[in-house]
Amino acid sequence: MSQSENDKPQSGSYRLKFGRDEFLRLLDEAKPKRFYRVRNFHYFSFDGFVMYCQDDIDDAIIGRKVFNG
Repeated sequence: MSQSENDKPQSGSYRLKFGRDEFLRLLDEAKPKRFYRVRNFHYFSFDGFVMYCQDDIDDAIIGRKVFNG
């Protein structure tokens, strides 16, 4: 039995880009358990969204463990 296109569950991926200062402020408010970095791309998940920043951020400023991808 196959599902029609209308019966399939809908899912999405939302990514929100922030500037450095705004990203750091959001990081303080969200307090995510995991925080990731791939090259100069820093990101974390919050409330169903992926928050990210491509500005230069020193890992020491973040104040939590950073997982490298």
